[in-house]
Amino acid sequence: MPIDQQLPSGDENPNPILRLSNQALLVYANSAGSELISAWNWQLGKYAPYPWPSRVSSTLLSKQITRFVEPVGAQLFSISLVPVSSEMVNLYGYDITNLVQTEQALAASEKKYRMLFDYANDAIILWEHRASGYQVIEANQAACDRYGYSYEELLSLNGCKLNTLESYNNITTLLRDVLESGGCGTYEMVHKSKSGESIPSEVSGHIFELNGKRYSLSVMRDIRYRKDNEKRLQEALEREKRLHLQLQNEIKARIEFSRSLVHELRTPLTPILASVDMLLKLTPPGVEERLTKQIQIGAIELDERIGELFDVVRGEMGILEMQTLPMDPLKLIQEVVEFFQAVAEPKNIRLSAVIAELPKQIVADRKRLRQVLSNLLDNAIKYTPDDGKVTLSASSKLDRVIIEVLDTGIGISKPEQSHLFEPYFKIHNSSDNYSGLGLGLAISKTIINLHGGSIKVKSRPGNGSVFQLSIPVIAKPR
Repeated sequence: MPIDQQLPSGDENPNPILRLSNQALLVYANSAGSELISAWNWQLGKYAPYPWPSRVSSTLLSKQITRFVEPVGAQLFSISLVPVSSEMVNLYGYDITNLVQTEQALAASEKKYRMLFDYANDAIILWEHRASGYQVIEANQAACDRYGYSYEELLSLNGCKLNTLESYNNITTLLRDVLESGGCGTYEMVHKSKSGESIPSEVSGHIFELNGKRYSLSVMRDIRYRKDNEKRLQEALEREKRLHLQLQNEIKARIEFSRSLVHELRTPLTPILASVDMLLKLTPPGVEERLTKQIQIGAIELDERIGELFDVVRGEMGILEMQTLPMDPLKLIQEVVEFFQAVAEPKNIRLSAVIAELPKQIVADRKRLRQVLSNLLDNAIKYTPDDGKVTLSASSKLDRVIIEVLDTGIGISKPEQSHLFEPYFKIHNSSDNYSGLGLGLAISKTIINLHGGSIKVKSRPGNGSVFQLSIPVIAKPR
Protein backbone atom coordinates (compact mmCIF):
# COMPACT_ATOMS: atom_id res chain seq x y z
CA MET A 1 0.00 0.00 0.00
CA PRO A 2 1.46 3.45 -0.88
CA ILE A 3 2.76 5.40 2.05
CA ASP A 4 0.44 8.37 1.43
CA GLN A 5 -2.55 6.12 1.96
CA GLN A 6 -1.31 5.19 5.44
CA LEU A 7 -1.95 8.75 6.67
CA PRO A 8 -5.32 10.40 7.18
CA SER A 9 -6.13 13.08 4.68
CA GLY A 10 -5.38 16.54 6.04
CA ASP A 11 -5.74 17.04 9.82
CA GLU A 12 -8.95 15.12 10.40
CA ASN A 13 -7.47 12.89 13.10
CA PRO A 14 -7.63 14.55 16.56
CA ASN A 15 -4.78 12.37 17.82
CA PRO A 16 -1.10 12.97 17.07
CA ILE A 17 0.29 11.22 13.96
CA LEU A 18 3.98 11.42 12.95
CA ARG A 19 6.06 9.68 10.26
CA LEU A 20 9.66 8.65 10.84
CA SER A 21 12.22 7.24 8.42
CA ASN A 22 14.32 4.21 9.20
CA GLN A 23 16.92 6.56 10.70
CA ALA A 24 14.26 8.35 12.83
CA LEU A 25 14.06 11.37 10.52
CA LEU A 26 10.77 13.23 11.18
CA VAL A 27 9.19 13.63 7.76
CA TYR A 28 5.55 14.36 8.68
CA ALA A 29 3.33 15.54 11.56
CA ASN A 30 -0.39 16.37 11.60
CA SER A 31 -1.77 19.35 13.56
CA ALA A 32 -2.36 17.31 16.70
CA GLY A 33 1.21 16.00 16.45
CA SER A 34 2.66 19.49 16.93
CA GLU A 35 2.05 19.11 20.68
CA LEU A 36 4.34 16.08 20.81
CA ILE A 37 6.99 17.76 18.64
CA SER A 38 6.99 20.83 20.86
CA ALA A 39 7.13 18.83 24.13
CA TRP A 40 9.94 16.61 22.79
CA ASN A 41 11.85 19.48 21.09
CA TRP A 42 11.66 17.80 17.67
CA GLN A 43 11.67 19.50 14.29
CA LEU A 44 10.40 18.43 10.91
CA GLY A 45 13.29 17.40 8.68
CA LYS A 46 15.46 16.67 11.75
CA TYR A 47 16.40 13.39 13.33
CA ALA A 48 14.67 12.31 16.55
CA PRO A 49 17.09 11.89 19.49
CA TYR A 50 17.90 8.70 21.37
CA PRO A 51 16.21 6.25 21.95
CA TRP A 52 13.96 6.78 18.94
CA PRO A 53 16.40 5.53 16.26
CA SER A 54 16.69 2.14 17.98
CA ARG A 55 12.91 1.99 18.52
CA VAL A 56 12.27 2.67 14.83
CA SER A 57 14.92 0.13 13.76
CA SER A 58 13.48 -2.58 16.06
CA THR A 59 9.96 -1.96 14.76
CA LEU A 60 11.05 -2.13 11.11
CA LEU A 61 13.13 -5.21 11.77
CA SER A 62 10.31 -7.06 13.59
CA LYS A 63 7.64 -5.81 11.20
CA GLN A 64 5.40 -5.72 14.30
CA ILE A 65 3.65 -2.84 15.99
CA THR A 66 5.59 -1.55 18.98
CA ARG A 67 3.66 0.00 21.89
CA PHE A 68 4.83 1.92 24.94
CA VAL A 69 3.81 4.83 27.20
CA GLU A 70 5.63 8.12 26.94
CA PRO A 71 5.27 11.32 29.00
CA VAL A 72 4.41 14.47 27.13
CA GLY A 73 4.81 17.29 29.61
CA ALA A 74 2.32 16.63 32.43
CA GLN A 75 0.40 14.16 30.28
CA LEU A 76 0.83 10.51 29.38
CA PHE A 77 0.48 9.22 25.86
CA SER A 78 0.13 5.69 24.56
CA ILE A 79 2.54 5.50 21.59
CA SER A 80 2.22 2.96 18.77
CA LEU A 81 4.97 2.56 16.14
CA VAL A 82 3.45 0.96 13.03
CA PRO A 83 5.69 -0.14 10.14
CA VAL A 84 4.17 1.09 6.85
CA SER A 85 7.06 0.12 4.59
CA SER A 86 10.54 -1.25 4.85
CA GLU A 87 11.86 2.25 5.50
CA MET A 88 9.04 4.15 7.20
CA VAL A 89 6.97 3.93 10.40
CA ASN A 90 3.95 5.86 11.50
CA LEU A 91 3.78 7.05 15.13
CA TYR A 92 0.25 7.18 16.56
CA GLY A 93 -0.26 8.92 19.91
CA TYR A 94 -3.26 8.70 22.22
CA ASP A 95 -3.65 10.77 25.39
CA ILE A 96 -4.23 8.29 28.23
CA THR A 97 -3.74 10.69 31.15
CA ASN A 98 -7.37 10.50 32.32
CA LEU A 99 -7.44 6.76 31.74
CA VAL A 100 -4.30 6.22 33.84
CA GLN A 101 -5.62 8.48 36.60
CA THR A 102 -8.90 6.59 36.58
CA GLU A 103 -7.08 3.27 36.73
CA GLN A 104 -4.96 4.51 39.61
CA ALA A 105 -8.03 5.75 41.46
CA LEU A 106 -9.72 2.43 40.85
CA ALA A 107 -6.65 0.58 42.06
CA ALA A 108 -6.49 2.71 45.21
CA SER A 109 -10.20 2.23 45.78
CA GLU A 110 -9.90 -1.50 45.22
CA LYS A 111 -6.98 -1.62 47.66
CA LYS A 112 -8.97 0.30 50.28
CA TYR A 113 -12.03 -1.90 49.94
CA ARG A 114 -9.87 -4.97 49.83
CA MET A 115 -8.38 -3.95 53.16
CA LEU A 116 -11.88 -3.39 54.56
CA PHE A 117 -12.89 -6.76 53.17
CA ASP A 118 -9.86 -8.62 54.49
CA TYR A 119 -9.68 -6.96 57.93
CA ALA A 120 -13.41 -6.90 58.73
CA ASN A 121 -14.37 -8.64 61.97
CA ASP A 122 -17.45 -10.13 60.33
CA ALA A 123 -17.16 -12.99 57.87
CA ILE A 124 -17.83 -11.85 54.28
CA ILE A 125 -18.54 -14.26 51.44
CA LEU A 126 -19.44 -13.62 47.82
CA TRP A 127 -21.66 -16.32 46.30
CA GLU A 128 -22.48 -17.00 42.68
CA HIS A 129 -25.97 -18.32 42.01
CA ARG A 130 -25.58 -21.39 39.84
CA ALA A 131 -27.95 -24.08 38.65
CA SER A 132 -26.19 -26.49 41.00
CA GLY A 133 -26.53 -24.17 44.00
CA TYR A 134 -24.71 -21.27 45.62
CA GLN A 135 -20.96 -21.35 45.04
CA VAL A 136 -18.37 -19.44 47.11
CA ILE A 137 -16.23 -17.32 44.75
CA GLU A 138 -14.64 -14.93 47.28
CA ALA A 139 -14.18 -14.82 51.06
CA ASN A 140 -12.26 -12.79 53.59
CA GLN A 141 -9.89 -14.01 56.30
CA ALA A 142 -12.56 -13.72 59.02
CA ALA A 143 -14.68 -16.26 57.12
CA CYS A 144 -11.74 -18.65 56.89
CA ASP A 145 -11.01 -18.29 60.61
CA ARG A 146 -14.63 -18.69 61.69
CA TYR A 147 -15.41 -21.78 59.66
CA GLY A 148 -11.98 -23.39 59.97
CA TYR A 149 -11.17 -23.62 56.25
CA SER A 150 -8.19 -22.35 54.27
CA TYR A 151 -8.94 -19.75 51.59
CA GLU A 152 -8.56 -22.35 48.83
CA GLU A 153 -10.83 -24.82 50.65
CA LEU A 154 -13.49 -22.20 51.18
CA LEU A 155 -13.58 -21.33 47.47
CA SER A 156 -14.37 -24.95 46.67
CA LEU A 157 -17.48 -25.00 48.90
CA ASN A 158 -21.11 -24.34 48.16
CA GLY A 159 -24.02 -23.27 50.36
CA CYS A 160 -24.89 -26.84 51.26
CA LYS A 161 -21.48 -27.42 52.84
CA LEU A 162 -21.51 -24.20 54.86
CA ASN A 163 -25.01 -24.51 56.31
CA THR A 164 -26.88 -26.97 58.45
CA LEU A 165 -29.47 -28.93 56.47
CA GLU A 166 -32.41 -27.08 58.03
CA SER A 167 -30.79 -23.71 57.41
CA TYR A 168 -29.90 -24.57 53.81
CA ASN A 169 -33.49 -25.65 53.10
CA ASN A 170 -34.61 -22.15 54.10
CA ILE A 171 -32.22 -20.32 51.76
CA THR A 172 -34.60 -20.16 48.79
CA THR A 173 -37.37 -18.62 50.89
CA LEU A 174 -35.00 -16.18 52.56
CA LEU A 175 -33.45 -15.01 49.28
CA ARG A 176 -36.89 -14.59 47.74
CA ASP A 177 -37.82 -12.32 50.64
CA VAL A 178 -34.59 -10.37 50.13
CA LEU A 179 -35.36 -9.88 46.43
CA GLU A 180 -38.88 -8.74 47.24
CA SER A 181 -37.47 -6.16 49.68
CA GLY A 182 -35.26 -4.58 47.03
CA GLY A 183 -32.31 -6.96 47.00
CA CYS A 184 -31.14 -6.19 50.55
CA GLY A 185 -32.15 -7.83 53.79
CA THR A 186 -31.10 -9.17 57.18
CA TYR A 187 -31.94 -12.67 58.33
CA GLU A 188 -30.64 -15.43 60.57
CA MET A 189 -29.05 -18.70 59.51
CA VAL A 190 -27.12 -21.50 61.17
CA HIS A 191 -23.78 -22.13 59.47
CA LYS A 192 -21.58 -25.16 59.87
CA SER A 193 -17.81 -25.12 60.45
CA LYS A 194 -15.30 -27.60 59.10
CA SER A 195 -15.40 -29.40 62.47
CA GLY A 196 -19.19 -29.68 62.27
CA GLU A 197 -19.96 -27.01 64.88
CA SER A 198 -23.23 -25.14 64.35
CA ILE A 199 -22.73 -21.36 64.33
CA PRO A 200 -25.85 -19.16 64.58
CA SER A 201 -25.29 -16.12 62.36
CA GLU A 202 -27.01 -12.88 61.51
CA VAL A 203 -26.64 -12.32 57.77
CA SER A 204 -26.88 -8.99 55.99
CA GLY A 205 -27.39 -10.07 52.37
CA HIS A 206 -27.30 -8.12 49.12
CA ILE A 207 -28.30 -9.74 45.80
CA PHE A 208 -27.17 -8.18 42.52
CA GLU A 209 -26.58 -9.07 38.87
CA LEU A 210 -23.36 -8.54 36.93
CA ASN A 211 -22.76 -9.48 33.29
CA GLY A 212 -25.92 -11.57 33.24
CA LYS A 213 -25.01 -13.53 36.38
CA ARG A 214 -26.58 -13.32 39.83
CA TYR A 215 -24.50 -12.95 42.96
CA SER A 216 -25.07 -12.63 46.70
CA LEU A 217 -22.80 -10.71 49.06
CA SER A 218 -23.23 -11.94 52.62
CA VAL A 219 -21.88 -10.18 55.72
CA MET A 220 -22.20 -12.73 58.51
CA ARG A 221 -22.05 -11.89 62.20
CA ASP A 222 -21.47 -14.60 64.80
CA ILE A 223 -24.40 -14.39 67.24
CA ARG A 224 -23.62 -17.43 69.39
CA TYR A 225 -23.04 -15.21 72.43
CA ARG A 226 -26.25 -13.29 71.76
CA LYS A 227 -28.21 -16.50 71.33
CA ASP A 228 -26.82 -17.85 74.59
CA ASN A 229 -27.87 -14.64 76.33
CA GLU A 230 -31.32 -14.79 74.74
CA LYS A 231 -31.68 -18.39 75.90
CA ARG A 232 -30.63 -17.50 79.44
CA LEU A 233 -32.96 -14.51 79.41
CA GLN A 234 -35.85 -16.65 78.19
CA GLU A 235 -35.13 -19.21 80.88
CA ALA A 236 -35.01 -16.42 83.47
CA LEU A 237 -38.34 -15.06 82.21
CA GLU A 238 -39.90 -18.49 82.39
CA ARG A 239 -38.52 -18.89 85.93
CA GLU A 240 -39.89 -15.50 86.85
CA LYS A 241 -43.30 -16.40 85.44
CA ARG A 242 -43.36 -19.60 87.46
CA LEU A 243 -42.23 -17.79 90.61
CA HIS A 244 -44.75 -15.01 90.00
CA LEU A 245 -47.53 -17.55 89.60
CA GLN A 246 -46.33 -19.39 92.69
CA LEU A 247 -46.20 -16.12 94.63
CA GLN A 248 -49.68 -15.16 93.46
CA ASN A 249 -50.99 -18.52 94.59
CA GLU A 250 -49.22 -18.15 97.94
CA ILE A 251 -50.57 -14.63 98.39
CA LYS A 252 -54.04 -15.81 97.53
CA ALA A 253 -53.74 -18.70 99.94
CA ARG A 254 -52.37 -16.43 102.67
CA ILE A 255 -55.15 -13.90 102.15
CA GLU A 256 -57.75 -16.62 102.35
CA PHE A 257 -56.08 -18.06 105.46
CA SER A 258 -55.91 -14.63 107.11
CA ARG A 259 -59.53 -13.90 106.32
CA SER A 260 -60.56 -17.26 107.66
CA LEU A 261 -58.40 -16.75 110.77
CA VAL A 262 -59.85 -13.30 111.45
CA HIS A 263 -63.36 -14.61 110.86
CA GLU A 264 -62.81 -17.60 113.17
CA LEU A 265 -61.35 -15.36 115.91
CA ARG A 266 -63.92 -12.59 115.64
CA THR A 267 -66.96 -14.84 115.33
CA PRO A 268 -66.84 -15.96 118.99
CA LEU A 269 -65.50 -12.56 120.10
CA THR A 270 -68.45 -10.56 118.74
CA PRO A 271 -71.05 -12.05 121.10
CA ILE A 272 -68.57 -11.74 123.99
CA LEU A 273 -68.23 -7.99 123.37
CA ALA A 274 -71.98 -7.57 123.00
CA SER A 275 -72.63 -9.60 126.18
CA VAL A 276 -70.05 -7.64 128.18
CA ASP A 277 -71.64 -4.35 127.09
CA MET A 278 -75.03 -5.59 128.20
CA LEU A 279 -73.60 -7.02 131.46
CA LEU A 280 -71.99 -3.67 132.35
CA LYS A 281 -75.35 -1.97 132.00
CA LEU A 282 -76.98 -4.52 134.33
CA THR A 283 -74.18 -4.87 136.90
CA PRO A 284 -74.31 -2.52 139.91
CA PRO A 285 -71.13 -0.75 141.04
CA GLY A 286 -68.74 -2.97 142.93
CA VAL A 287 -66.39 -5.89 142.45
CA GLU A 288 -68.54 -7.52 139.79
CA GLU A 289 -68.57 -4.31 137.75
CA ARG A 290 -64.78 -3.98 137.92
CA LEU A 291 -64.29 -7.60 136.84
CA THR A 292 -66.75 -7.17 134.01
CA LYS A 293 -64.89 -4.01 132.95
CA GLN A 294 -61.61 -5.96 132.82
CA ILE A 295 -63.25 -8.60 130.63
CA GLN A 296 -64.46 -5.85 128.31
CA ILE A 297 -60.97 -4.25 128.11
CA GLY A 298 -59.39 -7.62 127.35
CA ALA A 299 -61.96 -8.42 124.67
CA ILE A 300 -61.50 -4.99 123.02
CA GLU A 301 -57.71 -5.39 123.10
CA LEU A 302 -57.98 -8.84 121.55
CA ASP A 303 -60.22 -7.43 118.81
CA GLU A 304 -57.61 -4.72 118.14
CA ARG A 305 -54.82 -7.30 117.93
CA ILE A 306 -56.82 -9.30 115.40
CA GLY A 307 -57.35 -6.15 113.34
CA GLU A 308 -53.62 -5.31 113.51
CA LEU A 309 -52.68 -8.81 112.40
CA PHE A 310 -54.96 -8.58 109.39
CA ASP A 311 -53.64 -5.08 108.53
CA VAL A 312 -50.04 -6.34 108.58
CA VAL A 313 -50.91 -9.20 106.24
CA ARG A 314 -52.69 -6.86 103.83
CA GLY A 315 -49.84 -4.35 104.03
CA GLU A 316 -47.22 -7.00 103.23
CA MET A 317 -49.24 -8.09 100.23
CA GLY A 318 -49.84 -4.57 99.00
CA ILE A 319 -53.61 -4.77 99.30
CA LEU A 320 -54.12 -2.40 102.23
CA GLU A 321 -56.36 0.28 100.76
CA MET A 322 -56.67 3.96 101.67
CA GLN A 323 -59.95 5.91 101.68
CA THR A 324 -58.64 9.45 101.21
CA LEU A 325 -61.14 12.29 101.75
CA PRO A 326 -60.92 15.93 102.83
CA MET A 327 -60.53 16.14 106.63
CA ASP A 328 -59.64 18.59 109.41
CA PRO A 329 -56.20 17.63 110.83
CA LEU A 330 -56.56 19.85 113.93
CA LYS A 331 -59.82 18.24 114.97
CA LEU A 332 -58.36 14.74 114.56
CA ILE A 333 -55.28 15.58 116.68
CA GLN A 334 -57.45 17.11 119.43
CA GLU A 335 -59.68 14.03 119.51
CA VAL A 336 -56.75 11.60 119.78
CA VAL A 337 -54.97 13.62 122.48
CA GLU A 338 -58.18 13.96 124.48
CA PHE A 339 -58.82 10.21 124.24
CA PHE A 340 -55.31 9.35 125.50
CA GLN A 341 -55.53 11.74 128.45
CA ALA A 342 -57.44 9.00 130.26
CA VAL A 343 -54.69 6.48 129.36
CA ALA A 344 -51.90 8.77 130.61
CA GLU A 345 -53.63 9.79 133.84
CA PRO A 346 -53.12 6.52 135.82
CA LYS A 347 -49.30 6.87 135.30
CA ASN A 348 -49.42 10.60 136.12
CA ILE A 349 -47.92 11.31 132.68
CA ARG A 350 -48.37 14.86 131.39
CA LEU A 351 -49.80 14.56 127.87
CA SER A 352 -49.90 17.83 125.92
CA ALA A 353 -50.33 19.07 122.37
CA VAL A 354 -48.33 21.89 120.77
CA ILE A 355 -50.05 22.81 117.54
CA ALA A 356 -48.77 25.48 115.14
CA GLU A 357 -50.69 26.71 112.14
CA LEU A 358 -52.17 23.80 110.18
CA PRO A 359 -54.15 23.66 106.93
CA LYS A 360 -57.88 23.70 107.56
CA GLN A 361 -58.20 20.65 105.35
CA ILE A 362 -55.96 17.88 104.10
CA VAL A 363 -56.80 14.89 101.91
CA ALA A 364 -56.08 11.70 103.84
CA ASP A 365 -57.61 8.54 105.25
CA ARG A 366 -58.90 9.84 108.58
CA LYS A 367 -59.46 6.42 110.13
CA ARG A 368 -55.96 5.18 109.21
CA LEU A 369 -54.28 8.43 110.27
CA ARG A 370 -56.04 8.17 113.63
CA GLN A 371 -54.73 4.61 113.87
CA VAL A 372 -51.14 5.85 113.34
CA LEU A 373 -51.42 8.65 115.92
CA SER A 374 -53.02 6.25 118.39
CA ASN A 375 -50.17 3.75 117.91
CA LEU A 376 -47.54 6.45 118.49
CA LEU A 377 -49.22 7.91 121.60
CA ASP A 378 -50.00 4.46 122.99
CA ASN A 379 -46.33 3.43 122.64
CA ALA A 380 -45.08 6.73 124.07
CA ILE A 381 -47.28 6.40 127.18
CA LYS A 382 -46.58 2.68 127.47
CA TYR A 383 -42.77 3.07 127.48
CA THR A 384 -42.63 6.28 129.54
CA PRO A 385 -42.19 5.77 133.30
CA ASP A 386 -44.62 7.28 135.79
CA ASP A 387 -44.55 11.07 136.17
CA GLY A 388 -43.04 11.38 132.69
CA LYS A 389 -44.03 13.61 129.82
CA VAL A 390 -45.44 12.98 126.31
CA THR A 391 -45.88 15.81 123.80
CA LEU A 392 -47.58 15.75 120.40
CA SER A 393 -46.55 18.65 118.17
CA ALA A 394 -47.97 19.48 114.76
CA SER A 395 -47.00 22.02 112.10
CA SER A 396 -47.00 22.47 108.34
CA LYS A 397 -44.16 23.14 105.96
CA LEU A 398 -44.75 23.91 102.30
CA ASP A 399 -47.22 21.26 101.16
CA ARG A 400 -46.68 18.82 104.03
CA VAL A 401 -48.03 18.28 107.54
CA ILE A 402 -45.41 17.27 110.11
CA ILE A 403 -46.41 15.57 113.37
CA GLU A 404 -43.99 14.61 116.14
CA VAL A 405 -44.57 12.52 119.27
CA LEU A 406 -41.92 13.16 121.95
CA ASP A 407 -41.60 11.19 125.16
CA THR A 408 -39.29 10.91 128.18
CA GLY A 409 -39.37 7.14 128.05
CA ILE A 410 -36.74 4.39 128.12
CA GLY A 411 -35.34 5.20 124.68
CA ILE A 412 -34.23 2.91 121.86
CA SER A 413 -30.71 1.83 120.89
CA LYS A 414 -29.31 2.50 117.41
CA PRO A 415 -29.28 -1.18 116.32
CA GLU A 416 -32.87 -1.62 117.43
CA GLN A 417 -34.00 1.49 115.54
CA SER A 418 -33.13 -0.19 112.24
CA HIS A 419 -35.64 -2.97 113.00
CA LEU A 420 -38.24 -0.85 114.74
CA PHE A 421 -40.70 -0.74 111.84
CA GLU A 422 -40.51 -4.47 111.13
CA PRO A 423 -43.50 -6.66 112.08
CA TYR A 424 -43.31 -8.47 115.45
CA PHE A 425 -40.20 -6.57 116.60
CA LYS A 426 -40.05 -5.53 120.24
CA ILE A 427 -37.21 -3.66 121.93
CA HIS A 428 -35.16 -5.79 124.31
CA ASN A 429 -35.19 -3.46 127.30
CA SER A 430 -38.97 -3.43 127.42
CA SER A 431 -40.72 -5.27 130.21
CA ASP A 432 -42.83 -8.29 129.53
CA ASN A 433 -45.63 -6.29 131.08
CA TYR A 434 -45.87 -4.24 127.89
CA SER A 435 -48.60 -5.87 125.84
CA GLY A 436 -48.75 -6.07 122.05
CA LEU A 437 -47.45 -8.13 119.18
CA GLY A 438 -45.02 -5.54 117.86
CA LEU A 439 -47.23 -4.73 114.87
CA GLY A 440 -48.27 -1.13 115.51
CA LEU A 441 -45.21 0.62 114.08
CA ALA A 442 -45.05 -1.72 111.08
CA ILE A 443 -48.69 -0.90 110.30
CA SER A 444 -48.04 2.82 110.88
CA LYS A 445 -45.15 2.87 108.43
CA THR A 446 -47.27 1.09 105.80
CA ILE A 447 -50.12 3.58 106.24
CA ILE A 448 -47.81 6.62 106.05
CA ASN A 449 -46.07 5.19 102.97
CA LEU A 450 -49.44 4.65 101.32
CA HIS A 451 -50.15 8.35 101.89
CA GLY A 452 -46.91 9.21 100.08
CA GLY A 453 -45.27 10.26 103.35
CA SER A 454 -42.46 9.14 105.63
CA ILE A 455 -41.94 8.20 109.29
CA LYS A 456 -38.68 8.12 111.25
CA VAL A 457 -37.37 7.95 114.81
CA LYS A 458 -34.63 9.66 116.81
CA SER A 459 -33.77 8.17 120.18
CA ARG A 460 -31.10 7.30 122.70
CA PRO A 461 -31.42 4.80 125.53
CA GLY A 462 -32.54 6.58 128.70
CA ASN A 463 -33.29 9.86 126.88
CA GLY A 464 -36.68 9.22 125.38
CA SER A 465 -37.71 9.12 121.73
CA VAL A 466 -39.04 11.35 118.98
CA PHE A 467 -41.21 9.83 116.27
CA GLN A 468 -41.78 12.14 113.31
CA LEU A 469 -44.20 11.57 110.48
CA SER A 470 -44.60 13.72 107.40
CA ILE A 471 -47.48 13.46 104.95
CA PRO A 472 -48.48 15.61 101.96
CA VAL A 473 -51.45 17.93 102.34
CA ILE A 474 -52.99 15.99 99.49
CA ALA A 475 -52.20 12.32 99.85
CA LYS A 476 -50.29 10.78 96.95
CA PRO A 477 -50.99 7.05 97.33
CA ARG A 478 -48.16 4.74 96.29
